[in-house]
Amino acid sequence: RLLDTAGQAAVVNLKRRASQWHAEHGNVVDSVEIAMSCGDFEQAVSIIEVSDAALFMGPELKTLRQWTERLPSATVAAHPRLNLMGAWASHATGQIQQAEQFVRLMEQSIGVTVEEFLWDTASSSNLTPLQRSTLLEGGVIRTRIAVDSLDLDQTFRLGERILPRLVYTPGEQAAFNPPANLHCVMSFELGLAYEFKGDPVRAAILFSEAETDARVMKNPHIIALAAGHLGKMQMLQGQVQQAAATFLRAIETANTFPPRSSAFWGLAFVGLGELEYEQGNMNAAEVHIQAGLELGKMWNIWECLLPGMIGLARIRAARRDWVGAHAILDDLLERTTPNTVMVRPAVEAQRAALQLMQGDLASAANWAAAFNTDLASANHLQWEQNALITAQIWLVQGKKLKAESFLARLIAEAESAGRLQVVHRIRQILQDTQLASSQQTKKAVLLDPLSERELEVLTLMAQGLSNPDIAHKLFLSPNTLKAHAQNIYSKLNVHNRMEAVNKARELNLL
Repeated sequence: RLLDTAGQAAVVNLKRRASQWHAEHGNVVDSVEIAMSCGDFEQAVSIIEVSDAALFMGPELKTLRQWTERLPSATVAAHPRLNLMGAWASHATGQIQQAEQFVRLMEQSIGVTVEEFLWDTASSSNLTPLQRSTLLEGGVIRTRIAVDSLDLDQTFRLGERILPRLVYTPGEQAAFNPPANLHCVMSFELGLAYEFKGDPVRAAILFSEAETDARVMKNPHIIALAAGHLGKMQMLQGQVQQAAATFLRAIETANTFPPRSSAFWGLAFVGLGELEYEQGNMNAAEVHIQAGLELGKMWNIWECLLPGMIGLARIRAARRDWVGAHAILDDLLERTTPNTVMVRPAVEAQRAALQLMQGDLASAANWAAAFNTDLASANHLQWEQNALITAQIWLVQGKKLKAESFLARLIAEAESAGRLQVVHRIRQILQDTQLASSQQTKKAVLLDPLSERELEVLTLMAQGLSNPDIAHKLFLSPNTLKAHAQNIYSKLNVHNRMEAVNKARELNLL
């Protein structure tokens, strides 16, 4: 009716006023949506740009990305701050190709590429301070894209040029983030590149520097990322207590920011879950991992979803829930479609490991047949995990000498690089192989076999369930469960739960 009586111009003016009212009252989403609905893109941009702090927190980041995708390219290109915001939001929410498109858009708008700015003095000599700032931050974004694409040579090449420029300059004009604020970002990106190369020592140093700098800048995303990856590198070096302390510190820090301020806080919870899993505490591991995934799914970030969902799949496998384990891997692939370079190899390796555990040797061997033992990929840590799974498949196939020779090479490489967690795992594989070779002899020692129910109880003990949890799961009374436990201890000639689980593993009962 208003359109009929007052005309289109009056309706547009009314919407502009409504948009401004919502902006003044802190309703950023409604304000921007109304401005965009009436085609007032400049007003929408002005509201977005002054609301950057709020938009980079929590689920609003996805909304920011969607706005920058909906706005005309010419409008985005005319606003360097908005362009950079769109690039960061796209990357943080897993849209790597979209982030690269934003970087290219700013290059086209300025008429100079990031590479020309960094290497060609003549091309950049006439740039304004705002243009230089835009291209410098665009270079930081492109470095992160290179890391996620596993182009580590390009990562180090860009880092060498960019890092010295990320310092405070009096009177500087920043398109979005001041250069000094980006130092922690670049330190993290280089640390991630060293992580993929399999160098936990250098990676940990850079992650620690990034976390320290990010705390000064009050950047929750880099604090969470750096601490999460630092804890992972400490685990890789066998520093379990330090890793736990790092994860707990990150979680405590998260509580000083608004709730769900960053999806990256999920890394710390997943890290704690991985520690609990390694100690056999399946229930605690699942609780921590689920908490981490709840945060990670807010933006569908691979850093959180990849270790978290693979961790859940391993827990399901430990409980012999094969359907559930494979379903989790399928869900992981679907959620991380834009990051297949990073995610798919890990999923395929874990699926082969599940198939081996299920007794589907043919499928597992088919995956292992494509593995190249002589050519490590850019993601050395993933290649190493693939190598261990391949060696285990060879052992089951009866290729004992081939597997042990390969494992000897892997353990030497891991020891020299300080990857003690991998060293421990290889030694465990070799120990299990020795135990399996005398399996028949050891089984003969158990004169009184365990009943089917006793084996069920023992399996749940090995999974770390408490007595009340076991009783609930098997519908047993406390007294009946106690009787089963005593029978198990007696038949295995042990005195407690831990001894029973260890003895059962020696006898290949689990």
